[in-house]
Amino acid sequence: MIELIEVCKTYQYGNEVTKALDNVNLTINDGELIAVIGNSGSGKSTLLNIIGCMDTMDSGKFLLNGKEVPQKKRNELHKIRKNNISFIFQNFALLNHYTVFENVEVPLLAKKVSKKERKNIIQEKLELMGIADLQNKLPTKISGGQQQRCAIARALASDNDIILGDEPTGNFHLVV
Repeated sequence: MIELIEVCKTYQYGNEVTKALDNVNLTINDGELIAVIGNSGSGKSTLLNIIGCMDTMDSGKFLLNGKEVPQKKRNELHKIRKNNISFIFQNFALLNHYTVFENVEVPLLAKKVSKKERKNIIQEKLELMGIADLQNKLPTKISGGQQQRCAIARALASDNDIILGDEPTGNFHLVV
């Protein structure tokens, strides 16, 4: 369960201060799927970055499974991210010098998953996303949609309880 209580976040550029989040209260129960919708610049990515422990809040409380998330301990935030949270970034954040297989493998290496188990997990996720035949290609040699599916496979491979997507389908086009 994710719980935000009176969360505030501001950014300062020179003399200009922008309130990205202003006393946000939010509860997301286990198994719940939510979408955060708003105009550009309304704080959606800031909210995701705080929930994903990529950014810290100025004030308020953030509880993950009933435990307060420390805001000033980088090692703790890293550990929480690695063990609990997967990301699908808007720009995919693939490593261009790594193959599709290796990109999906990255979070599994961080979790110290055995080589045999890594291979099985990666194959399963690549097949699920319909890109198993691309496993030896570099991201720069596949289409944007294929890159997006690689990023989704990477997020699923971690088997974390929380998957955060910052406009994960922003590049999908519907043809009717």
